Amino acid sequence: MKRFFENLQDDIIKLQTFLQQEGKGLLKKINEIELKENLDNKKEELQKYVKQKMKIIEPSFKNYTEQIYKKAKKAGIDLNKLEKRLKKTTVAAEKKLKKTAKAASSSLKKTTKKAKKKLRKKTKITKSKLATTLKSNLGKKTKKVSKVKKKAQAKKTKSSK
Repeated sequence: MKRFFENLQDDIIKLQTFLQQEGKGLLKKINEIELKENLDNKKEELQKYVKQKMKIIEPSFKNYTEQIYKKAKKAGIDLNKLEKRLKKTTVAAEKKLKKTAKAASSSLKKTTKKAKKKLRKKTKITKSKLATTLKSNLGKKTKKVSKVKKKAQAKKTKSSK
């Protein structure tokens, strides 16, 4: 098993260096294209160059994947079965996630509706209570103000006599 992972790591390093070299060549080609040319010509030229590089990269990548499968079989691991299991579990997990998301959103909608109803009821009650208390307080204050005015006038009349 240890040998399998060492070989796998070596193969990954080889593939990585190969891809880096091809990527550098691609970047050099992109930088060489003159900016003054027509965009369509540039696009076509880049597409041709990328196709050429893909023709070089694809066989090495295919070879790499075949080697991984062979080495995994030697180690007693069936990657095809693992891939199928992984796909099944991801599909099941996605379904569960969608169901829980729907349930959460519907429960959130219900709770927000309930909260809004309660808030409306409370605000109606508080508005009506506020209006009645303001009216009653306003009436009391006007009575107090009129009493104070009468006292002030009485003092003025006494002092003027």
